Amino acid sequence: MEVSLVTGGNSGIGYEVVRQLAIEGMIVYLGSRDLEKGITAAAELSSAGDVRPIHLDLADRATLISASRS
Repeated sequence: MEVSLVTGGNSGIGYEVVRQLAIEGMIVYLGSRDLEKGITAAAELSSAGDVRPIHLDLADRATLISASRS
């Protein structure tokens, strides 16, 4: 199974990219600076496939380290 990570996946173009990848059968980690928004978006996209929210802020080293362990 292929896995992808999409930053900014809770809205706009990122949201659509997550949706399309999930439809294609990928496990998609939906990266979002605001974890609650990411959880909401992942729930909305769950019918498209395996979408997993992850707290990810590219300006915050701690979230990068945490995401790398997921």
